Amino acid sequence: MELKKQNLHMEKIFPVTSSQLVLDEDFIIPDSKTDVISILLEKGDVVLEDVRVMEQHITVRGKLFYSVLYKADSSTCSLCSLSGAFPFEENLFMDGIQSLDSIQTDLALEDLSVNIINSRKLNLRCLIDISARKTQIYDEELPTDFQSDSAVESHYETEELLELSVLKKDVCRIREEAELPKNYPNIQNILWSQVFPGDLEIVPEEGQLSVKCDLQVFVLYQGEGDDNPILGYDFSIPYNSKMECTGSNSAMIPFINHTISHCSLEARPDYDGEQRVLGLDMVMDMNIRLYEEKSVTLLADVYGIERDYSCETHPSGLKKLCVSNNSLYKLSGKFAHDGDAPPILQLCHSCGHIQTDEPVVCEEGLKICGALSLQILYVTGRDDAPYYSVNQAIPFCHTIEVPNISQQSEINVQSTLDKLSISLSNEGEIEVRASICFKTFVCKNLTCDIISDISESPIRPEIINNLPGAVIYFVKEGDTLWNIGKRYYVPVSSIRQQNDLTGDRIYPGDRLIIVK
Repeated sequence: MELKKQNLHMEKIFPVTSSQLVLDEDFIIPDSKTDVISILLEKGDVVLEDVRVMEQHITVRGKLFYSVLYKADSSTCSLCSLSGAFPFEENLFMDGIQSLDSIQTDLALEDLSVNIINSRKLNLRCLIDISARKTQIYDEELPTDFQSDSAVESHYETEELLELSVLKKDVCRIREEAELPKNYPNIQNILWSQVFPGDLEIVPEEGQLSVKCDLQVFVLYQGEGDDNPILGYDFSIPYNSKMECTGSNSAMIPFINHTISHCSLEARPDYDGEQRVLGLDMVMDMNIRLYEEKSVTLLADVYGIERDYSCETHPSGLKKLCVSNNSLYKLSGKFAHDGDAPPILQLCHSCGHIQTDEPVVCEEGLKICGALSLQILYVTGRDDAPYYSVNQAIPFCHTIEVPNISQQSEINVQSTLDKLSISLSNEGEIEVRASICFKTFVCKNLTCDIISDISESPIRPEIINNLPGAVIYFVKEGDTLWNIGKRYYVPVSSIRQQNDLTGDRIYPGDRLIIVK
């Protein structure tokens, strides 16, 4: 007697533990910087530095990196910028975890605001979402066949199952350079920069990952010259690279989360020694999961004709893919310029941040609601306030079609801003057009019992004595040839032959002749 098994590499994900951390910090403007009159732009990046796992809780350490562009009280330059970092630490209670458990931790900056206390002191407030979950890697032993010396009937079911083939963390380092156009002055001082990887595409190939994106870059700088002009330069850099990834191939299904842990833009000298080259240095942290769909024929049940067989089972954690795709949502909107703000002479720069609520399972699939939070910098044409900024949020709702989804499905949706453009309408309103990419990965958890062992024993005499030699059986609701054959210790093939059946389909009320 032999039970054959096949290993399937799996990842078990436990419920999420989450917390929100509020940072409220005051900071002094350095002596090298001029006094602040008003805040124009602010941005922040939250970076995970360390996760310490202990019994029943974890300690998360990280840093919030911030940058501020403000209107300065200075005769030499109307704008000034400063940046810095605040460390933070948070404890999360996680019931049942041990020090050797593997924990996946994610950080998200939900809100950030910088306010003026006085001309030399600012206050920063932000909300950081911290989520952690325990993950466990294991091999599920799936029964695929059973062999015995005595006559035995076996029932099989074929399922398309999802196997975790590659699980790793890696870093993509992007280093690029771009030179200023000839009609732009040399760089004296970079005041503000913004970079985001638009149209990001990470595709598994044989032994590697292909990383493609369109790096959208904006730089605001103070140029060299007698009047020290302030100029904005918008450009893009196409990026295409390969990353080593052992075990990957083009047939695998990727689910890759990425976060930008470092991004800097600095002025560099060109061949003539003039500060005209912009050097970009970006670090993208990746949590890489590559899956394969495998058609597995599972042994679902057995029964003997001459012997009794008892199946020992255990609950499974098998997964079946519902959907893995990227969907693009086109967002457009317009809003009126605030009448109390300085008039818009020219739009200079815009940056956006996507905030979404938890996905909601609906009849069509997944409903994603959220808002695009905008910061827009523009030129006013006024000497006392040459630059001004406005903040605006544009709500949206998007439905992603997901077949066979349920409340028990494992749902992962990552939203990124791919494109953003703003323009001024004839009526003086600001028009916004954006493309939001939703990377969706949904799995169905199969709730079934898996055979782990089979025991053999003689058929009890009272069962043998009560079995009829022949019987006419009327099919009831829910009956199958399999459970009828199991009840009377008769092979399914014998029932088919005795009743001239070409398949296994039977209907309530059918009459079957069963001969032992």
